[in-house]
Amino acid sequence: MVVKKITHTREADGLPQFPDFPPRYDMQPFLHVHQHAIQSALDYHFERAANPAVVGSRIPVAPSLSARDDIRIPDLMVAFGIDRDLMTKQWGYEIERQGKAPDFALELAPPQPKPPGAAFEMPPHPNGLVNFAKHRLDYERYGALEYWQLDPDGVQLHDAALAGDRLVDGRYEPIAITGMEDGALWGYSEALGLYLC
Repeated sequence: MVVKKITHTREADGLPQFPDFPPRYDMQPFLHVHQHAIQSALDYHFERAANPAVVGSRIPVAPSLSARDDIRIPDLMVAFGIDRDLMTKQWGYEIERQGKAPDFALELAPPQPKPPGAAFEMPPHPNGLVNFAKHRLDYERYGALEYWQLDPDGVQLHDAALAGDRLVDGRYEPIAITGMEDGALWGYSEALGLYLC
């Protein structure tokens, strides 16, 4: 399978828009009707908040659309007090126009193919192995309050199965992750006010 990034832009109300990105095989673009359960649960959780949140998956994020090669696409993003209509018109989250970076970004390691002979095998991730260390530096530079990484297969692509970083004085500091006897991991997200397990 060959996946190409479409580089044209659309203009809506004179606003620059993010380019089209092909959807990942395991995720839906944020403007589609379908929401994953975690996204729906977070929408419900935050809809009663005094400062409403926008929760979405696969939303392109960039400091400015003038630098078109500086775009990240987190698997889950939460941003409080932003203009959802602007984000929808631009087909992405331009930090410069929103006035702030996202509060929370999560990236998932792509599922690893099962060994030969296994009952089910995932297709390879279209982007191959991702440089999550670079992504961490990018989100830090953007000013995202928290950046989390989850590797459900366990330490295949990250240095940990669950890792989080919190922005302190412009630099990321690791969030404490607690391991349970049954192997479960959890950490507290101050940005969300929730435990991630």
